[in-house]
Amino acid sequence: MIDVVRGIANKFGDFIITDENTKACHYKTDYKITNLFIPFSLDGLPPAPKPLNAEIDDWFKPTNKQISDFENIIKNTSAQKEANSPLFLIQAIAPIVAKIYQKLPQQYLPELPKKDIETITEKWLLDQTHQHPTIIPQKQPANQSMQDYIGMATGKKAISLDYCIGQVWRHCQPSIYDKLSFNSCSDKVFSEIIKLDESTKRYSYGPPVESIQQMLALHKACVMTLDYTNNPEFELTNNGWKILENQKAITADIMIDSVLDAPKINAVNSPIVKNMLANDLIEAVHDELGVATDENAYVISNNPDNKPSIALLGRLAKGTVIGVDAILECFGRRAKKWTKKATEHHVNWLKTINL
Repeated sequence: MIDVVRGIANKFGDFIITDENTKACHYKTDYKITNLFIPFSLDGLPPAPKPLNAEIDDWFKPTNKQISDFENIIKNTSAQKEANSPLFLIQAIAPIVAKIYQKLPQQYLPELPKKDIETITEKWLLDQTHQHPTIIPQKQPANQSMQDYIGMATGKKAISLDYCIGQVWRHCQPSIYDKLSFNSCSDKVFSEIIKLDESTKRYSYGPPVESIQQMLALHKACVMTLDYTNNPEFELTNNGWKILENQKAITADIMIDSVLDAPKINAVNSPIVKNMLANDLIEAVHDELGVATDENAYVISNNPDNKPSIALLGRLAKGTVIGVDAILECFGRRAKKWTKKATEHHVNWLKTINL
């Protein structure tokens, strides 16, 4: 959404940096524009920017030993089989969060005991509506939350526990993606782990500080309204989409969907995919997830008479693997393993034909 908004805004004006240290800016335009952008989402919560630089980011970085201990806990096959929820993962990361939170230069409730921080972390990861003085309230205005998170990301304000959790989670994501892909958890538990990871992406996949500053600049210039962010109602009219929230209404004549569809293979309309599912050449890992694949990215078939040599990497493989949306996974071990196996298949095929 932010990239789309910035692209359109740049056609009508310019963002002028006013503070290089925080990337604060204002929006200048010669056009008379009001409420050009009307963003909304299911929960109305804005993304939190990543730390401004490597120095600040290092505040949230676990030690090598913490990462190693974390990996040993979550990769344990017995723990995965016995898990009834993602709690084993949450309990593995909570002590890391607590220790890092206590060492931050500034934090909410600095005297809070480590055990209490762990408990709050667990409760919040299980339910992000959980309220506590260390956590940014979900009900406060979106622009206030953005300003608060910018202050944290630039090292200018005390850091809330939810922001700390999100950044620590980001540093632990490569381990989560590596150790919990092809796991021994039940389909239900793995689906919940994926949902948990998705729920953290407001923080862990947050944009640069400059991007959030630009959104605030548009809001201050009245080019963007934040009055309809929280799951508004809609009425289709002759003039466009009438958007309603808190007894206020506004009409938009263009609607831009910037949200990726769920990785639900059963909802794909392609005849090829439908026929492959119908003939048991591919199978869904879970009703809400993607295709089952092996460690070399080749699809797992339920048809004993026909094993298709079809590989799948990316979003529609979510369910067997986790983290398919991450850029770091595009050039990682999974792609390399597929490349090696695909090369083997091709070489073996060449041996069967006359050249």
